Amino acid sequence: KGELRIGRMEILGEYDSGRKILKTPVRPPRVGSPVEELRPRDPHLGSVMLKNHSGYDMATPVYIGKVMGSEVEAFLDMDKVVSMHMAVLGTTGSGKTTFVKKVLRNLKGVSVFLLDMYGEYVEDLKGRTAHITVPNVLMPVDWEDVKRFLREGGVNLTERSSEEREFASAVRKMVKPDLRRTALKETSLEKILEEGLRNVKDRQLRSGVGEALSFFKETFGEEAVRDQPLLVRDLLRSLAGGKGVLLNFREVDLSETRVAVGGLFIRELIKLAKRSPGDRLLVIEEAHNFAPERGVWEVQSGRENLAYTGIRRVALEGRKFRLGLVAVTQRPASISKFILSQLNTQVIFKLITRNDLEAVSVFFEHSKEDVFRLLPSLKPGTAFITGLGVPFGFLFSMEEIPCW
Repeated sequence: KGELRIGRMEILGEYDSGRKILKTPVRPPRVGSPVEELRPRDPHLGSVMLKNHSGYDMATPVYIGKVMGSEVEAFLDMDKVVSMHMAVLGTTGSGKTTFVKKVLRNLKGVSVFLLDMYGEYVEDLKGRTAHITVPNVLMPVDWEDVKRFLREGGVNLTERSSEEREFASAVRKMVKPDLRRTALKETSLEKILEEGLRNVKDRQLRSGVGEALSFFKETFGEEAVRDQPLLVRDLLRSLAGGKGVLLNFREVDLSETRVAVGGLFIRELIKLAKRSPGDRLLVIEEAHNFAPERGVWEVQSGRENLAYTGIRRVALEGRKFRLGLVAVTQRPASISKFILSQLNTQVIFKLITRNDLEAVSVFFEHSKEDVFRLLPSLKPGTAFITGLGVPFGFLFSMEEIPCW
């Protein structure tokens, strides 16, 4: 009737039904070509949704729900996650933890190692992983940590006097950033400090260290300076057990302890993966608490943070020995941008704040700007997934995920 309508179309790929691969189109479709609607049970569509970003069949498909607004089943290739890592991002209550739980529950043949801030995964992974409840202990990894703890207890060491230098030298020899080399494997922090004072005659220094120990016991409990050997032995025993490990940090008050224990554990996990390659997955809940962007969180970043250096190493080298990384966070603006850039599959739930939206904007190409604008209004359980683990980016609802 003399009316012209223009439709905009995004080409997601070109399906070769003969070779059963999803290819990158090299030319646009011819004007006038017919357009057909694919039904949810169409075998070609089913085949496409079981491809990864490379266009080939998923090696380890895990069902994640339905493409939003349809009955089309959606899958995630966990083989690409183990080899190339994944980010799960979203506000509190958006569904990110539920998503990770159900994916892990449906994942077979992969050992899971999880740093769990609040004990949210204990029931879901019962029987599948060794469970360690990390005690509320002081866990120094080097002399600088010991100095910082003593300063908080009222002892400011400058190492200018010979007595202080002798004390520092003795403690430095015993405290190492390695579970197998640190003296904390055999003796408590309290005993190490007492041993360091053995040849020190400075009454003020001896008295100050004693008062600091009393302060820690009164503030955090006796176990804070006594239970280090129990924790180190539990960590080493669990890693030697042949299955996954869940570290439950629910009882830990000190951010320094979470970072130190997490870092020591990851360092030992990397050694295990190098010695005995196999499919393993390191999952970091509340990842911004372990690997923060510099200057945005109370936890140190950079080389001073043992957890950060361990996570960074897994992000860079893990694929060589089949150790994957999943970082889960409600604050994508607060996690290390370098580590975020290494997570090659992204699952993005509801986000509201400008900083967080800016942090994830790099995952949305021009054609997905309308989806990006939807993020603040997404309902719980709905997310955008993109990256190497799926054939192309799409919105999905996980409400129908069965607990297999």
